[in-house]
Amino acid sequence: MMGQIAGRSESVVVGDGLQQAWQRVRDRLRLEVEPTIFDRCFKSLSLNGIKDGTVVLSAENPFMRDWVRTNHADRLHRLWQVEFPSLVAVDLVCDDVRPVDSVRVAPPVLVVAQPAPAPIRDLSPSRGVVRPPTAAPSSAAGLDPHYSFATFVAGKGNALAYEAARRVAESDLSIFNPLYIYGPSGVGKTHLMQAIGNAIAERSPGRRIQLIHAEAFLSKFQAALRNKDTLAFKETYRSLDVLLIDDVHYMADKQATQEEFFHTVQTLISMRKQVVITAEGPPAKLESIGERIKSWLGGGMTVDIQPADFDLRLAILKAKTEDHRSQQLEAGRPAAELGSGVLEFLAENLTNSVRDLEGALNLVMGHADLLDASVTVESARQILKDVLKPERPTSIDDVMQLVSQQYDVRIPDLKSPRRTQGLVRARHVGMWLAREVTQKSFPQIGLRYGGRDHTTVMSAVKKIDRKRAEDPTFQTELDRLLVMLRK
Repeated sequence: MMGQIAGRSESVVVGDGLQQAWQRVRDRLRLEVEPTIFDRCFKSLSLNGIKDGTVVLSAENPFMRDWVRTNHADRLHRLWQVEFPSLVAVDLVCDDVRPVDSVRVAPPVLVVAQPAPAPIRDLSPSRGVVRPPTAAPSSAAGLDPHYSFATFVAGKGNALAYEAARRVAESDLSIFNPLYIYGPSGVGKTHLMQAIGNAIAERSPGRRIQLIHAEAFLSKFQAALRNKDTLAFKETYRSLDVLLIDDVHYMADKQATQEEFFHTVQTLISMRKQVVITAEGPPAKLESIGERIKSWLGGGMTVDIQPADFDLRLAILKAKTEDHRSQQLEAGRPAAELGSGVLEFLAENLTNSVRDLEGALNLVMGHADLLDASVTVESARQILKDVLKPERPTSIDDVMQLVSQQYDVRIPDLKSPRRTQGLVRARHVGMWLAREVTQKSFPQIGLRYGGRDHTTVMSAVKKIDRKRAEDPTFQTELDRLLVMLRK
């Protein structure tokens, strides 16, 4: 595409806006080429100006001019089109033509306040065909308008993440960059990310926003590699104003994709563009993710979302029930009637994730709407019989297994006569837990712990009771183990 770089241009002019655009082009160029090539061939290029839709650059000698013209004409033209979509050509010269401050002629009419996205190269087998952007500059790709801050129920476990997300959405500057939100599946990370994107799109329609799951980012990058079209891929994501990447842990073991992700996000942040990332764990605990990336991710604002406690689960159910009631009434249909204690029953028994909780509520309300009948606790239990966990009683063996994992001791040692300090403590904790969560008697517990008599078990339980009354930290440790056993 040598024709995109013209021959010698006539007189040209330049303004401050063009110099800023040139600096952005240079920044992107630096990321795309080898450092040695940039330093030797591009670093010395200077901007002369723009005339009749043609950008004029100056090289230091004819050899450099011809080499850049031959090898990087397409690249320069593409990078400049990010700034000026209607750009006609790039003109490379090697004489003394320089910007003339005394001549302030208005440049050609080009849209510079809100540049449109660059053309995206088709990643199909017919690659190389340049197609226009599929969305206007104000489009927000990947966003679901149903997710908003208004529909997010904030509580004790997600208050910090909610506040950080809201501030990012309300700020004209890139703050908390990157904002890194982590927590187990189904606690509301994606809802907050969607809410950020929707709020920014509503407040600033001209900003280019993209929400993408890490798995989709990986798939698109691999397709670009196969089709030898990585430049278009880079340009698509590095020209955004807001990038929202969901579940970044899906990039584990994908070194090439991790590198591209790293450079893309670095580029955006260096240009003061907002980046938001979600994952299941904190940066330092991401498995098979490069140490440099983990360290860098931890340098932003990191907030976690804890699993919803009973109060938050109940608040979510009440909010969803009210939304459902309003929708039914607007549609002219009667709303489902939930009997006393139904929401509390759901909040008590569906503890894995908010997603499961909402799904169970939808199932219960759907039955009520279709059958035009009120729902009681018993009917809810029947409706959710395939959803609720079978109520298998916790056994002494379950307790032993947990104690073995948490205190790093072997089960045979718990049953043995050995009395090292750490082992005795783990054994006593196990006996106490067995007494709390099972229906077994002291003799039955002693029998499972190597045939010990009931007085030994009673003594162990009393020792643990005294220690937990004296040591709040130890009490917290026991509470955590009880929660794990009762899940």
